[in-house]
Amino acid sequence: MGFWNLISGGRPRRHGIAGGVRAASHKAESLRSALMPMPLPKRMIYPLQQHAGIWLKPVVSEGEHVLKGQRIADPVDNRGSPLHSSTSGIIVSLNDHDNVSSTGSSIVLTPDGEDRWTGLNPLSDYRQVSPDKVIDRIRSAGVIGLGGTAYSTAEKLARAKGRVHTLIINAAECEPCITADEALLRQEAAGVVEGGRILQYAIQAERCIIATQNTKIDATSALRRALDAIDGPSHNIYLMVFPEKYPTGGERQLVQGVTGKQVPGGKSPEDTGVLVQNTGTAYAVYRAVQSGEPLIERITTVTGATVRTPKNFQARLGTPIRFLLELCGTGFDRIEQVIHGGSLRGIVLSNLDTPVTPATNCLIAASKDEFPAPPPEQPCIRCGLCANVCPANLLPQQLHWFIRGGSLDAAASLGLSDCIECGACAHVCPSHIPLAGHFRDGKIDLEEQQESLERGRYWKQRFESRQARIASDAEERQRNRQSRLDKSPASVAKVTTDTDAVTVAGREISRAQARIEIAAAVARVKKRSASGATEPESSPEPGDEAEERSSGGQEHEP
Repeated sequence: MGFWNLISGGRPRRHGIAGGVRAASHKAESLRSALMPMPLPKRMIYPLQQHAGIWLKPVVSEGEHVLKGQRIADPVDNRGSPLHSSTSGIIVSLNDHDNVSSTGSSIVLTPDGEDRWTGLNPLSDYRQVSPDKVIDRIRSAGVIGLGGTAYSTAEKLARAKGRVHTLIINAAECEPCITADEALLRQEAAGVVEGGRILQYAIQAERCIIATQNTKIDATSALRRALDAIDGPSHNIYLMVFPEKYPTGGERQLVQGVTGKQVPGGKSPEDTGVLVQNTGTAYAVYRAVQSGEPLIERITTVTGATVRTPKNFQARLGTPIRFLLELCGTGFDRIEQVIHGGSLRGIVLSNLDTPVTPATNCLIAASKDEFPAPPPEQPCIRCGLCANVCPANLLPQQLHWFIRGGSLDAAASLGLSDCIECGACAHVCPSHIPLAGHFRDGKIDLEEQQESLERGRYWKQRFESRQARIASDAEERQRNRQSRLDKSPASVAKVTTDTDAVTVAGREISRAQARIEIAAAVARVKKRSASGATEPESSPEPGDEAEERSSGGQEHEP
C-alpha cells in the first residue's frame, strides 16, 4: 500500500491545508469502551424533517403496527430520502408537536419489544447492476449524510455521477469531543472500505481516498488492514493521513489537502471533480447494499463532564436524547447545557426529549466549569491572529467591521459566504469577540437582504409587465375600433352616395354634383325672396308652361 500523486500519478503527495488551530481534543474519554448497543426506550420520535430542506409525509396511520426497517414516511416533493422505523411497534400519533420543539411535527411509535425486521432485499453483487440501480438502492434505503449536514446521499451521488474523478471518504473527524467515526473505524473498517468502493462505483470515480489524522492510531491501523485484505484485481482506493489540526475535516479543506486545489467561492467540490462523503455514510451505504438494511441507526458520542461513563452508542434514530444521557449515568442536576455536535460548532439544545436524527453525531452534557461563560467582549486590537488561522483564507477582522457597520455588500465582496463557521477565529481572539457568531448572523442578514432585493425586482417586473400589458390592450382596442368604423354601413353608404350617378333634367350627373346644383338653386331662391316685389317676375320656362297644361291649369289671357 502506498501513496500516490493525484495530479501526475506515481507516489502520492499530501498537500498543505491553510489555517487551522490545535485545540484540546477531549476524545480519549469516550474511546475507552467499544461501540455499545442500546436498549429500547419507551417511545420513539421520528421528526418529519430528517434532512436539510426536505419535509416528509407519513405513509402509515395511527394504530398501525409496523416492523423494524419498514418505510413510514416519504419526501413531500419526490426529493430526499424516505424514513424507516428503527424498531417494531405501534404508531401512536402523527404530526405530534409535543417535546420536539426543535424538530417540528413528528411520528411517535411505541416499541413492542420484539424488534422484528421487515423483509430485506440485499444486493450481494452490486457490480452486476448499473450505477443508477445502486444509487436507487441507496435512495430507497433512506441513506442521509451522517457528517452533520444531513443531505440526501442519493441526490449528491446522482449530481456527481460522471462529473467527478476523485471520491474522498472523510475520516478526519477533527472537531473536539466527537469520536463517532473513530469508534466505527476501530470495529468496522472493512465495512467502511467496502462502502467507499460502492460509492466509487456508483459515481464512476477513478479513485477513492480515505483521509484521516495521525492521532487516530488504532483506526488508521484498522483501515490499513482492511485495504490490504481487498480481494480481486488492483483497486484504486487509498489511505492518506494528515497531521492533527482543526478543521482538517472540513469539506473544502480536505479537497485542498488531497488535490492541492481550492474550491472557488460559490462553487461546490463536485465542480472541481471531487465528491466528499462521511465515514458513517460509507458504512450506511455498505449495509444498505450488501445487507439491504435501511438507515435506522448511527454512531453517537455521549460525553461531557457530567457524564459518568462517556461512550459511543449504536443509537437508533428516534431515540430521545434524555434516554441516551440516562444510559451513561449523567448527573442531570449538574448539567449547565447539552450541546448537539462538537464543542466548537455545536448548538445548545433547549429540549432533552429531542430525538436522535442522522445529524446527531455527538452529545456533550457540559457542566458550568467545562463551558464557562465567555469573558466580556473587548474592542478588536487588529492583531491578525484570526486571519492566520482562517482555513478559508478570509480576513475576519475586516468582515467583522463591515458587518458591525451594516455594510453587508462589502462583507459579501470579501467572501462572507465562504466562511465555514468553524470558530477557529473566535478560538484564538484575545479580545474574546464571538466572530463566528457574528459571521453566522451576517450571512443570515445578507441572505434576507438578497431575498428582499429579489422580491423587489420580482414585483417591479410584475408591475412593468402589467403596465405594458395595459398599454398593449389599449392599442389593440383602438385598432379594433378603427377597423369596425372602416367597415361600418355608414362609411360604405357615404362612399356610395358620393359616387353613384343620378339623372336630373335629362342629364346624368353624380349625386355630389346634384347636391351642389341644389344648393345653388336654394341660394338663388333666397336671393329673390330678399329682393321682394321690386323685381319683375321672369317669364316662365317653356318646360314649366307645358307642365301646367298637362296638369289641367287655366291658360292666361295674352
